[in-house]
Amino acid sequence: MKAANGCLVYQCLYCGTIDRKGRLTDSVFRDHVAIENVPFYCRLCKFRSQDRLKLCEHLANYGRHQQAAAKLGPMLNNRELLVKAPSPRFVTEADIIRVPSIQEVAAETESVFLTDWLAEVTPVVTTHCDTL
Repeated sequence: MKAANGCLVYQCLYCGTIDRKGRLTDSVFRDHVAIENVPFYCRLCKFRSQDRLKLCEHLANYGRHQQAAAKLGPMLNNRELLVKAPSPRFVTEADIIRVPSIQEVAAETESVFLTDWLAEVTPVVTTHCDTL
């Protein structure tokens, strides 16, 4: 299955939510993984990621972080806020699965149907013609 923008979609094996892979990964971290097990997170705004670079980028791009940082003012030390989990848990195929497209489902159904149909034994009727 594909999202409206053409991206593949995935399904959470815990709650059944369907979304793009990146958004679903964020959802799994937010809703199904304890924050201390998320590979990288921010103590200030609770941003979570399995990618260190995204954690660093969130300092400039993530609105919730910027709002919270503005309240703290210049005394904010971002290095103390960014956390790398000592025993990280990553989102894998054990957490989310790709939802097949309609075309994939149709092709698989047709393949199974043809295989079953070809395997059927049909009696062969022979006739003898005495006159030609």
